[in-house]
Amino acid sequence: MSTAYDNILRLRAIRNYADRPVEPEDLRRVLEAARWTGSAKNRQNW
Repeated sequence: MSTAYDNILRLRAIRNYADRPVEPEDLRRVLEAARWTGSAKNRQNW
């Protein structure tokens, strides 16, 4: 299992994107993960 430190070291800033549609299931998974992340001052405005 990775530690938080390992994940920080692997962080990448993507600036070039492929011009192709995102699969609906991939989009759903990304949005679901975003729902579970923290928010500023735990406001959770979503």
